[in-house]
Amino acid sequence: MNRRDFSVLCAGAAVSSVNAPLGANQRPGARVEDPPAIVSEYFPDRVHEFVFRNWTAVAPGKLAQVLGCSVKEIQSLAESMGLSPAVTVPREVADRSYTTIIKRNWHILPLKQLEQLVDMTSERVQFVLREDDMLWYKLGLLKPRCEPIAYRAPDEAARRRAAEIRALVENEFGKGVDRSIAARFQF
Repeated sequence: MNRRDFSVLCAGAAVSSVNAPLGANQRPGARVEDPPAIVSEYFPDRVHEFVFRNWTAVAPGKLAQVLGCSVKEIQSLAESMGLSPAVTVPREVADRSYTTIIKRNWHILPLKQLEQLVDMTSERVQFVLREDDMLWYKLGLLKPRCEPIAYRAPDEAARRRAAEIRALVENEFGKGVDRSIAARFQF
């Protein structure tokens, strides 16, 4: 496919989309007509899913800040699911992996909490969605409706489900095995 055909294809896709592409004056955000977020039934709640999805990519202190709790509470949740001890996430990694973090949390967090998680202003997030690697298109040209999440102590059912997740993690990756990750962006 040549460049001209690709441009025509992209333009046609943008025009025929149910949700118009993000223009210079448009801002992504959950609208009444946007669908609700996809909810995982695997985790006991969205807080557990949030911690699991972000554990090695975002510093525990930042996770705690977004959820409005202590680092100790975040570490306790991670431990209850069998996640490795907290790793240090260098500032450079956090600065360079914002696209991955946005994708991981698109169906979990509303925009305000997402902005807080990636340490960006609303304007910067809008720019990233519009201009960075066709991210707005990759995310489906819409922001699902997500309720804000906040830490709450797990109840008995959540603790049981977290123990099941822990058993699965330990079965697949070993108990006490060093599950630390290789340094990112070392290429």
